[in-house]
Amino acid sequence: MLLISAEDIQTQIDAAEPLINKLQKLYGSLPKTRCQCERPGQCCMFLPQMTWIEALQWFGYLKALGPGEKENLVRRFLLFFLTNPARQSHCPFLADDGSCGIYEHRPFACRAYGMWSHSYGRQQTDQSREGKKALVAMWRRYGIELPEDVATHEIDYCGKMIVCGKKAFTDSRLMELLSKVYQLDDAQPDLQQRFENGYQSDFSALMASLVWGPRKANLNKYAVIKDLVQKNSDVRLKKILARAAVPF
Repeated sequence: MLLISAEDIQTQIDAAEPLINKLQKLYGSLPKTRCQCERPGQCCMFLPQMTWIEALQWFGYLKALGPGEKENLVRRFLLFFLTNPARQSHCPFLADDGSCGIYEHRPFACRAYGMWSHSYGRQQTDQSREGKKALVAMWRRYGIELPEDVATHEIDYCGKMIVCGKKAFTDSRLMELLSKVYQLDDAQPDLQQRFENGYQSDFSALMASLVWGPRKANLNKYAVIKDLVQKNSDVRLKKILARAAVPF
């Protein structure tokens, strides 16, 4: 499987502008929502699922930032990649006050969260929990016993999202819009396949691969997780992050 290079991303950011405009129009089909949660941002502990064009939208946002802010965010993504699932973390765009630092460019998964029916939402939550249990088993095969309360943590599906001004969308309507979002990736099928199969659509994994290369990124992650779990040490983590360079 061919992976994605910084040159691929640089080339496609501008080429994808019409697709990103279409993406924003699809986002605009969703009603406005308001969260009544007492702990805003608690659902942002993990990176959202995203399509390739949504990932390009994030890269375009990062590319336009000033050097200091860009470096800070890149390292936050690397921190997320290296420590998840041994430490509880959160989306690198989550601000200290629980607000979203990339609100206008947040993916469909974030926008629709809390809008799905509770039965469908619970089903997805249960599937996520089972997936995390499988992840714990995978790390165990590598000789690392993850802290299960951290590695399998999953909040219950949100019941405090209020739809403003319109009737709540049905699951079928949400699925129809989501399908249209995914169809935008058809314009770049090769990169979509690389993102989905090579990185499991994980933006932090792609970022780490751009910085260190795919093999070194995975070796770094294994070494950091091992130190965190078995030695309760983040010395290696700090050294790795201190040497990381922005790839674009």
